[in-house]
Amino acid sequence: MPELKLIERMCWKLVLASLVLGGFASTSRADTFGVSLQSGQSILRANATLTASGWKPAPERAVLDFEKSLSRTDLKALASCSGTGPGFCRYDYARDGQRLFVVTVVDGSQPEKVGIVTQWWTEP
Repeated sequence: MPELKLIERMCWKLVLASLVLGGFASTSRADTFGVSLQSGQSILRANATLTASGWKPAPERAVLDFEKSLSRTDLKALASCSGTGPGFCRYDYARDGQRLFVVTVVDGSQPEKVGIVTQWWTEP
């Protein structure tokens, strides 16, 4: 019986490890598709870099007025913004059958400015 519990715990640890490593792989994989982003950079600079390298804005729905207001941008890639918390916004792009998702947060020291990039990942 104790061996069975040990095996169960090992299985859960393997599942958890694969999920964590899968997340890292998708973030680093973005770089292999020509994504040149830096955590902490302005979404305006990130958007310019992405569109110059062939990424096209590709949100799945039209954004709401309050989301445009929260983002402090008029970027076509804006997909959504959280109305609560630290002000997360997501920008969606597509290129060569890949989708790229960029998440920003409002800079707490300068809330009147546009969001700064916090994370990004790609999906097929």
